[in-house]
Amino acid sequence: MNEFQKEPKVKSVARAGEIVQYLQLHGPKGLSTIAEELELASSTAHNYLQTLELMGYIVKENDRYRLGLRFLTHGTTAKNSLQSKELIIEQMQIVAEQLEHPVWWVCEETGRGIFVHKEGNSLQDLYGVVGKRSHLHVHAPGQAILAKLDEDERDAIIGTHGLPAETNQTITDRAELAERVAATRSDGFALSDGEAVLGVSSVGVGLRVPTGRTHGLGTFHMSRELSSQRIDRISDELLRAAETITEQMEERK
Repeated sequence: MNEFQKEPKVKSVARAGEIVQYLQLHGPKGLSTIAEELELASSTAHNYLQTLELMGYIVKENDRYRLGLRFLTHGTTAKNSLQSKELIIEQMQIVAEQLEHPVWWVCEETGRGIFVHKEGNSLQDLYGVVGKRSHLHVHAPGQAILAKLDEDERDAIIGTHGLPAETNQTITDRAELAERVAATRSDGFALSDGEAVLGVSSVGVGLRVPTGRTHGLGTFHMSRELSSQRIDRISDELLRAAETITEQMEERK
């Protein structure tokens, strides 16, 4: 068992987390639906929901339960704990302005890619939303993160989370992923097409900061809109930003 596979020691806490995650993924739901979907007795589900409601983590409206705004406090605190936050966001703003396109910051945590922040406006998000937990192998920022990890770290992540397919274009073979990682290291950036969402491409770079965290910066586009010239410009801007962040963090040590 590796660091990502530890069994929860307190089952009740794990169950409460399952309820929170269910509401996050599916939106407001009634008691009977929650109990049925999570295979709980109605009385047990009610006790969990009532406790979470009293703590402010869940709100009941019109006999349906939704997540409470108290989670904003935790999310904001977690984001502010990232020591490189201001510097990364500053560089993201520059890239977004230069490209006239949104830029995403993805942070590796427990082997998954967390979408931390977006700079730039768009009519719709093609893949990410703030707080989204994704598999690292399915998009360019995640693949760029994997390229910054050593082989043992990648093996631990794959051993835990596997290489599940999100589309028929997703890399699901270790050898093929190893080739993609090698190409990313050689080119300095990752390029993914249709692996997270069919018809959506992404470009990403990775950086490993002195604090030990590994981050990815990237953009998502409709595949038909991404020319080779556009890819070159995006990768150049992302690489410049990553280099600036790394250099300035080294200076602050």
